[in-house]
Amino acid sequence: MQISRYSEPEFDPYGDARQTESDDGWLAPVATGPLSAVVSLPGSKSLTNRELVLAALADGPSTLHAPLWSRDSELMIDALRALGTRIERTAGSGEFGDDLLVTPAAELTGSTTIDCGLAGTVMRFLPPVAALALGPTTFDGDEYARHRPMSGVIEGLQALGVDLADDRRGTLPFTVHGTGRVGGGELEIDASASSQFVSALLLSAARFDRGLDLSHRGERVPSLPHIEMTIATLAGHGVTVATPEPGRWVVEPGPIHATDVDIEPDLSNAAPFLIAALVAGGSVTITGWPPATTQVGAHLADLLPRFGARVDLAPGRLTVRAPEA
Repeated sequence: MQISRYSEPEFDPYGDARQTESDDGWLAPVATGPLSAVVSLPGSKSLTNRELVLAALADGPSTLHAPLWSRDSELMIDALRALGTRIERTAGSGEFGDDLLVTPAAELTGSTTIDCGLAGTVMRFLPPVAALALGPTTFDGDEYARHRPMSGVIEGLQALGVDLADDRRGTLPFTVHGTGRVGGGELEIDASASSQFVSALLLSAARFDRGLDLSHRGERVPSLPHIEMTIATLAGHGVTVATPEPGRWVVEPGPIHATDVDIEPDLSNAAPFLIAALVAGGSVTITGWPPATTQVGAHLADLLPRFGARVDLAPGRLTVRAPEA
């Protein structure tokens, strides 16, 4: 069996809106014999949206190859366009659709409303970008999004001198009154509710007048690998994040360099396909497997052998084989 691509189902937070009375439901696939499958996965949502933000703040045009096309990434694209960034779809060479050419605005402009949907990366990554724009930018989203914590970003920007009106709710909706610049400097926030608070401030920090010396207070920061992903993504644009001690990140002011980047496939999505080889027998190969990555899905290569799998990692491919009988 050859599987050329995998598509995520349409997202509906309140259930499957496409289901009808005659729908018999989703039937699980049944293997009639050992597998011999090659699977290509779509790009990482986390990397796509980080790269979109950095491309919008960069010193020239950037191209994102094989980005993920999803509701979250479309919301990010629409939001950055609303702030003045030019984003064009260009013909891609891969099997997952178009590439993206991102041309930063000479001057970011607010006076707009951004629909965050349910996307945490949009509602958290873009308020610091809006602070670098001229004019007010209102952030809102789906009903459930109004219950997601935002205090780390809101209070952090306010502590940096950004005029942000949220009526002391600490959630959506709120308005950032951008002046085209953020002073930056030392800042302490509580990021125990979401690592995205840290990533949000780090992504824009190099554009702050004094950069950023960010410290975390409170309980343990969740999802530290996603902060490491942010740091690695910044490094790809020439921005160095120093970590002089745990829970502290320092970014010096400077340019965010434009670059062309290949978006890695979402390795977490590989799990059900690779596990299928253990269930049905045979082998499954994932193409585009990166030689080094900050994605936690890469741990599958170490975890599956504990269940008896044989794992072979070759350039650009990871293959899982069922244990021999």
